[in-house]
Amino acid sequence: MGIPELLPIFAGMKAIQLSSLLLFMSISLFAQTLVTDMQTEHLTNPLGIDVPHPRLSWAATESTNPIAYVVGVGTDSAAIAKGEGAAWVVPSETGQLVTYNGPALKPFTRYYWSVIPYDRVGRIHNIRRMAVAWFETGMMDQANWRASWVTDTKDIQRKPAAYFRHGFELKKSVASARVYVAAAGLYELLINGRRIGDHILDPMYTRFDRRNLYVTYDVTAVLRQGENAIGVLLGNGWYNLQSTALAGTAVLLSRSAGHLYGWNGGVGFERPVLEDGA
Repeated sequence: MGIPELLPIFAGMKAIQLSSLLLFMSISLFAQTLVTDMQTEHLTNPLGIDVPHPRLSWAATESTNPIAYVVGVGTDSAAIAKGEGAAWVVPSETGQLVTYNGPALKPFTRYYWSVIPYDRVGRIHNIRRMAVAWFETGMMDQANWRASWVTDTKDIQRKPAAYFRHGFELKKSVASARVYVAAAGLYELLINGRRIGDHILDPMYTRFDRRNLYVTYDVTAVLRQGENAIGVLLGNGWYNLQSTALAGTAVLLSRSAGHLYGWNGGVGFERPVLEDGA
């Protein structure tokens, strides 16, 4: 369905999902509506989105009072920039926390999205200046966790923090790699001697017998062809207030597709995406 055919839909101002959308348009000289501050779940280009229908939001300069926005989402950034992809229409007043209404999201996948204002006389704004944002999904389902909880097996009263380390070899250069860390307690993640991330006191406290949170990291830049080492320094946090020894952690080095591979000690990783796609 092309954009001109959407005008009857706009009249009713009901959000509707379209199976596909291909935008063909010309740019005319009229006041333009700019879309800025595009966010997914209140975050800009976030990693590890783990809800089936994330909420999208944006800000817009209402210079021409658009009556609707066309929200497009897909895995091809170039196609989204051209206005192609799964899309749906939302009223102009619904620019905050618009629920994703496209095809089911896959785990470990980067999705690109855009917002195109559409005015009352059928003009599309800013196709050449259209911003494209993205979000990347995480596990999406507990069944996708394949790593195992590990501890240092020391006495609960032992004071020194636990260290976990594993070496592995990559035969080729890495194109994309992620690490997903869940811990009952506090931790610091290191790869090849470099601390990963700038957060402290991760993960946020929960009832550990009911729910555990995980954090996603993009570690593409710190991995190298050849020998690598991943390590975790584990603190007690709220999980173990009596000592700094007993806590659990699961570490998963992952990419967007493939199978999980384990090593002795219960820590698992999924093979990173190498430069040739291997």
